[in-house]
Amino acid sequence: MDSQDSAPDRQTAKSERIGLRTTADLKATLERAADLEGESLSSFVLTAALREARHVLATQETLILRGKDRDRFFELLDNPPPAPETLRDALREYRRRVSHDDA
Repeated sequence: MDSQDSAPDRQTAKSERIGLRTTADLKATLERAADLEGESLSSFVLTAALREARHVLATQETLILRGKDRDRFFELLDNPPPAPETLRDALREYRRRVSHDDA
């Protein structure tokens, strides 16, 4: 098991709680699996939840581009198009307001 998938170290002080309600059947299934892994129910559930949370975060926060899309993305980073006039107007207005607020 990857160390990032494991529950927090037993030495780490724990001050937060998570409460769950479930059916007896689901709890028995989790307990059986935890026992087979040699873990407490809490550790087993936390480890599985952390693994899934990290997977969700990685897939939602990672952008993968290939081929032409990747090339276009980096081209635009290196050579961005000029800002539209409306954006430049908004920036000027923002700077005007902020400089007046400082006075």
